[in-house]
Amino acid sequence: MNKYELAVVLSPGLEDSDRKKSLTILEQVVEKFCGKATDKLVWGKKDLVHPIGKHVQGWYEIWQVNLPGEAVADLTKSIKINEGIIRFLITKQIGPVAAKAVKVKKVKKIIKKKAKE
Repeated sequence: MNKYELAVVLSPGLEDSDRKKSLTILEQVVEKFCGKATDKLVWGKKDLVHPIGKHVQGWYEIWQVNLPGEAVADLTKSIKINEGIIRFLITKQIGPVAAKAVKVKKVKKIIKKKAKE
């Protein structure tokens, strides 16, 4: 089992029940491939840097997932079928968990500080 970080952007127009349904389906797909979502970080609705289709906002969730390496391709195919997900990224975790190591507010402060330099 490898550790992965799964970043998902859902359509902002989804009702709460539809968003929860899409995320439940995603979790079932992860479990189908002998994986497990160990941690979930909800960022909520945020503005997108660049529009995705007609969307200028998205609902962000970052998951830590334990998954066999050979299941990543199948997970990718399953995510692409989910209509509620407008963008996703799966990265292999090498070091400490990025989603927990840095809080969103700290990241914004770092970006502002570097922009001033």
